[in-house]
Amino acid sequence: MPFEIMIVVVVSVLAGTLGFVVVTKMIVDSIERRRLNVHADNSMTKTELSALIEAAVEDATSSLRNDLDRLQARLPAAEQAKLLDTHSEEGP
Repeated sequence: MPFEIMIVVVVSVLAGTLGFVVVTKMIVDSIERRRLNVHADNSMTKTELSALIEAAVEDATSSLRNDLDRLQARLPAAEQAKLLDTHSEEGP
């Protein structure tokens, strides 16, 4: 193989390898930046947190509210009024 062709082949292989390395490094850097940005921006606002807590409390207490409604429906009206009067005198 003539020396000039061998030089061209070697330079082409080196350029191709260098190009591959550069492109691979760019891809890895891009993936790393995305991963860091996802973790850095992974927070909630106060409104979102309040809504999440409110939904969790509503979910946790819904069965208790249903039980209380059933019990109040079973009480006579006079007993309900007496319970409501006692509760309103105690205050919140």
